[in-house]
Amino acid sequence: MTFGGQVRVSPEDVIEKVGWRGGGYQQFLLLVTCITIASEAAEVALLSLILPHVKNEFNLTNWETDKVAMSIFAGQMFGCFVMGALADSFGRKPCVIAASVLVAVGGYASALADSTTALMVCRFAVGLGVGAAFVPVDMLAEACPDHNRTTRTQLANLSFSVGVVAITVIGALILEPWGWRLLAFIAALPPTVALVMAFYLDESPTWLADVGRGAEAKRALDRICVENTGYPLPEGIQVVGDRETGIVTPATMDGAEKGAAMSGGGGGDSSAWYNLAGNLVNLFRTVCLWTLAFVQTFNFYGLMLNAPVVFRVKQYADDGVTELTNKVVFDYAAILIVNSGDLVGNFSALLALKSKTNPRSVAAACAAISVPMLFVPLVPSLNSHRWGLVFLMLIGRIPAAPIGAMSWILNAVAYPTLFRATGHGWANAVARFGAVTASSMYSMPAALSIPIHALALVAAIPAALFMPKGALEHGAPPLKGRR
Repeated sequence: MTFGGQVRVSPEDVIEKVGWRGGGYQQFLLLVTCITIASEAAEVALLSLILPHVKNEFNLTNWETDKVAMSIFAGQMFGCFVMGALADSFGRKPCVIAASVLVAVGGYASALADSTTALMVCRFAVGLGVGAAFVPVDMLAEACPDHNRTTRTQLANLSFSVGVVAITVIGALILEPWGWRLLAFIAALPPTVALVMAFYLDESPTWLADVGRGAEAKRALDRICVENTGYPLPEGIQVVGDRETGIVTPATMDGAEKGAAMSGGGGGDSSAWYNLAGNLVNLFRTVCLWTLAFVQTFNFYGLMLNAPVVFRVKQYADDGVTELTNKVVFDYAAILIVNSGDLVGNFSALLALKSKTNPRSVAAACAAISVPMLFVPLVPSLNSHRWGLVFLMLIGRIPAAPIGAMSWILNAVAYPTLFRATGHGWANAVARFGAVTASSMYSMPAALSIPIHALALVAAIPAALFMPKGALEHGAPPLKGRR
């Protein structure tokens, strides 16, 4: 490896030189990320399956049942704010470990909960961990070269869909004969595996370099270099943050140049306010990212969490007239078909990214496709039949899933290193507001709710297309030119 006479290089320089090697550390990081995302997706989808059973067991009112459901979303929202800041302050690896501990322990404890209050506390803990699901994605993005960052990150997003489908299949096999507690216990096993694997991760060399721990960053990069090329970094090379590698440094910049650097990657001001809205570029980027984050959950979560409610099969007493409200049976075939729409959508997005389509274009195209599809439920002949409902929800899920995936890809590369996880966390917190808003519209008539969802999707199209380049993105302006 040669660096043109440079003796000070950034981790991004090194990653670009050594590329990506399947079977090495980068692949291991991808696997940990996929297991983490899949397990956390399963925990979210789990709630929709077990909630009716929990309601019956604890004899809950509708409001008490809603509070149990809201506990995990409250945990997610709080986790988005807290975990991102912790990841930027103390490192990615400790946050990934803490998140897996919360999801696993909270999952096992949920299976043993003996009261509604205990269950809510457990689900809140799970939500805290799920709220940090973006941290390993950011860590993965920092370990990828430009040319395959989007496809590797999309593989992690695809694992979200795998987790949703997997818990649906397991629920169909276990929930009726064995009960919700065993299903909650099984759902906690994958995050336990992710937790054990996380201890073997290295800290992100990009984060280490930017906080001034260059020697540790070099050791982490040496592992990748030896696996990918057979050689460690040359002797005498110093690994430093982006701020210290160029000819233009913070010490030699005037005020305008410092502002330009800070709006791109590796700049000097890591405050939340500046990176979110400190100049017009940052403000516009944040508005676009938050719009996309809100819209994707506003449309996606309502479909995912509402599927078991729509496809609950009514049970009757021997007289054939009296409905048994305390017996819960789902139409698992219908739920599985609807949930498989995530796999179809995210796999299609992966193929688009492999063909070098920009994730902005993928997100905008999916939003545009979703708008006319939203109005299909207004067709009475489809609404009144089982397979018509299956079809309606399936066509909604296929384009909805990639919008969320592209949002995560763009958030993971948007902000400079020392604010990357915090910025991504804030966007995910906004996304949680989208989920809460969608849930508040369940009782609205379709003629009113569908145009509202359509307007949100229309807003997502320009938000995706005109979003400014991020700190890690290929083609981002050079440091001195960032304004």
